[in-house]
Amino acid sequence: MQKYVKVWEEEAIYPCLMELVAEVYRDELKEVSGYSQENAFISSKNSIAMNHITENDVAEINKIGEKHLGNRESFERFILIMHKLRKEFHEFISLVLEKNFSELSNEDILNLFSIYTKKWKQVVATYMCTEPERTHLIESTVQNYFKETYGQKGLEYFAVLTKPDTELNLNKESILVLKSFNEQNIDPKSYDFKKLNQINWFFEEPEKEKNRIRKESILNSIQIDDKIGWYIEVIKRISNERLKTRIFWMEGLYYVELFFNGIASRFELRLGDFKNYRKDDIYNLLKNSKRVSKELIEKRKKCSLLVMKNKNIEFHEGEKTIEMTNEIIPNSEEQNIISGQCANPGFMRGYVKLISFSGDKPHSEIIKEMKKGDILVTQMTRPNIILACEKASAIVTDEGGLTSHAAVIARELNIPCVVSTKTATKILKDGDLIEVYAEKGIVKKIN
Repeated sequence: MQKYVKVWEEEAIYPCLMELVAEVYRDELKEVSGYSQENAFISSKNSIAMNHITENDVAEINKIGEKHLGNRESFERFILIMHKLRKEFHEFISLVLEKNFSELSNEDILNLFSIYTKKWKQVVATYMCTEPERTHLIESTVQNYFKETYGQKGLEYFAVLTKPDTELNLNKESILVLKSFNEQNIDPKSYDFKKLNQINWFFEEPEKEKNRIRKESILNSIQIDDKIGWYIEVIKRISNERLKTRIFWMEGLYYVELFFNGIASRFELRLGDFKNYRKDDIYNLLKNSKRVSKELIEKRKKCSLLVMKNKNIEFHEGEKTIEMTNEIIPNSEEQNIISGQCANPGFMRGYVKLISFSGDKPHSEIIKEMKKGDILVTQMTRPNIILACEKASAIVTDEGGLTSHAAVIARELNIPCVVSTKTATKILKDGDLIEVYAEKGIVKKIN
């Protein structure tokens, strides 16, 4: 039996969104990059979804990513596509926000929802094109070159040279908005979607003078060939583009509430029940007023599973999916040493502050309790936990690569960072004493 590995974990992913993500892999990825993904294993419990793929698929995606992003012409074309699709999505949302849903027909809402999902999937596809599995060979080629050529000093060179040439910072207003959504107890009906749509999330400014001078000093003292030089450029540019696109992915999950609220209210459905409708269920409801049985809704709430094999999508729900999931997804065994990828070198010893998507406690409370010097352990850092990153003495994540948000933030803050451990949040617990040997990509739990 092939071994499966976790590639991402996301919150607020309901059956319809699970199907949309699978469609992105199958269809939109090919549209924006020329390469599709044929297999996925997406399980969801309490709206927390995880996607696993086989090790063979990971190896194939590694090669596809280098072919797509490593070629100059292909890369530049892709960046233009990213910008175009983000702009089109934003403009379409502006139009939707001018609509009064109560005055629209079922057919009008269905048409808007269809256009919305298509545009959101296109943006998500560009984000998926920059996932660690697709940038892995580019990142490891550069990192290994510096390590093998310059030894320990090479890791420092890598960290400095791959920092983006412009700093991408969240505006104060956007930090407040992200913090409010992060409270996890906001009624979606109270979202101020128009305000959300008008926010200029980031401001860009030239990198700090000391960073620029350090880069120039390193480049003047070493020699790198064209391929390594180009791959460094790819890493720098993807880091910022990925973060910008991540915001659109996240916005998309907020804006879909417009449709969920509007449709659920129209048919006098509980919002929590409606969120467990599949894509075809939503279409059938709007076209034929056909509702999903309470029994099926309860099964989906318990556990849902989407399996895509060779581009064919199957959906399962209820108790049987738990058994199917357990057969595929390995349990995290108790262990003291966790391995990942070095995103920024250094050593740190400290106590774990765990921020998990599947936890019951609001992230804002955890961040407030977090002490300066704690080691942040999470599935993946997001803009909405930036304050936790600033308190942390080191960062450890399940997911991500060298262009991930965690990696970029760690290099900016100059703290040790290990990404792509796959299991850190499952093995480590809040308050555990650990040591992070980032240059080796190792996290050690101290008994």
